[in-house]
Amino acid sequence: MPKIYISSVLFLEILLKPSPYFANGFSNFPKKFYSAKKLQRWFLKYAGEAATPFEYPASLFDCKGHLIFLPQSPEEALPYFPLLREIIERDPQNTLLLGNENLKDLIQGAGFATEPRYYSTLGCRYGEAEFEILKNELVQRSFSVCLYLEPEPFYQRLLLAKLSEATYRIGFLCESLYPFLNVSLRPSENEVHAKASVLEAQYRKVSA
Repeated sequence: MPKIYISSVLFLEILLKPSPYFANGFSNFPKKFYSAKKLQRWFLKYAGEAATPFEYPASLFDCKGHLIFLPQSPEEALPYFPLLREIIERDPQNTLLLGNENLKDLIQGAGFATEPRYYSTLGCRYGEAEFEILKNELVQRSFSVCLYLEPEPFYQRLLLAKLSEATYRIGFLCESLYPFLNVSLRPSENEVHAKASVLEAQYRKVSA
């Protein structure tokens, strides 16, 4: 069997590279090497595996209280803006729009009728003070819908989605992320415009 060698420089880079999920620190150091499956188990143990049965509505149009996790990429976030504008205009006081600080100019330019909440990439990691403040804010509010629009599973934010106790925690092609998310939408294609389209369909007002 051939031997695999890693240069000392590369090994040092691996050691020093910050975890995208956990704050720096000795206790979190071993978690940098967790597999995706082990990461999911760790965060699920913290969040709790309990799941409450629910009946999915014919339309989400009248739902109040939205928690929205925007994608970190402006290109991925922008296609959702028309629908998000409608959601916010119907319920500005009870909508919490969460976005990475690199989206600040884009979000401000959109002129949403609510005050967005921004987080930093390193600050929004489990164990960071910024993360704890955000977590404490979420659990004190009431949400009926959580929209997890990020294309990748960032487990610390999936933890926040679960802790929010929103009745409908919606993502895309996310069956494997249950019970962090409990509604998995299946777009015609795994790309952002198809995702935005299938999400918009959930908000079409049903005629009486």
